Amino acid sequence: MRTMMFMSRMFGMIVLMVGVLLAVFVLLDILRIGPNARGFLIGSNLWQELKAIAEALF
Repeated sequence: MRTMMFMSRMFGMIVLMVGVLLAVFVLLDILRIGPNARGFLIGSNLWQELKAIAEALF
C-alpha cells in the first residue's frame, strides 16, 4: 500500500514537472519578438491550425 502511494506520488510529480516545462517552452516561444524570431511553435503550421480551430469554436 505504501509503495503504491509512493509510486503514484512520484508519477504525479513527474507529470507536473513535464507540464511546467512544456508551459514554459510555449510561453517563451510566444514571447519571442523581432522580424527574424520565428519560434518553433509559432513558425510552424501547427500554430496556424490551432488558431483556426480556436476561432471556429469561439
